[in-house]
Amino acid sequence: MEKIKCLTSFDLKLIALITMTFDHIGAVLLPQYGFLRIIGRIAFPIYAFLIVEGLFYSKDIKKYMFRLFIFALISEMFFDLAFYDSYIYKEHQNVFFTLFIGLITVYFTDIIRKKMYEDNKKQKYLFGSLLIIIFIAGILIADLLRTDYAFYGVFMIYCFYMFRFNFLSQLISVGYINGFMMGGTQTYALLAMPFIYFYNQKPGKYKFKWLFYLYYPLHLIIIFLFTKLN
Repeated sequence: MEKIKCLTSFDLKLIALITMTFDHIGAVLLPQYGFLRIIGRIAFPIYAFLIVEGLFYSKDIKKYMFRLFIFALISEMFFDLAFYDSYIYKEHQNVFFTLFIGLITVYFTDIIRKKMYEDNKKQKYLFGSLLIIIFIAGILIADLLRTDYAFYGVFMIYCFYMFRFNFLSQLISVGYINGFMMGGTQTYALLAMPFIYFYNQKPGKYKFKWLFYLYYPLHLIIIFLFTKLN
């Protein structure tokens, strides 16, 4: 079984980056080719999964959060230009905001769950209430800010956290959120799950950490420039 777990976190990031690029090209430049959007459905579940892995493997979780937030701010103008041909578009915010909110949600959820375990569940009702509040706050903030995937994105990250060591539950959760709750083309997000299944919990030989952050705003700039060539 271990031999078939052949994909590192670097591999997953690369797959998500490539499929996201197909998605954005399909959304902005080539909307007539629907298969590009289908391929693109693979990206977000992988990013959501990796956010949870980052919670446990990041050397400095606060720096990780800070990077997500900074690149959310940096990318927003380019996201608005690429998708809406506007420097400021308040109705839809880029996916870095969703990942940032999702990470904060599972970060505080993890803290409360650990305290709940250490307290031997003596205050289980208090801790249980806090867990519910954190979850609701996370999905509501994403929805109110109208981030990419919004409610569904944070919910997906939360499910990957809650079912971290249970692939079947992850599969059912992703299927429910994308197939039943969102529906349509989003159902193809299930195509991400085989890649996640083959993940081996290793970082990979190559890191190129900043490449994956910088690529997002840079590819949006390029897409925007292509729209101006028509």
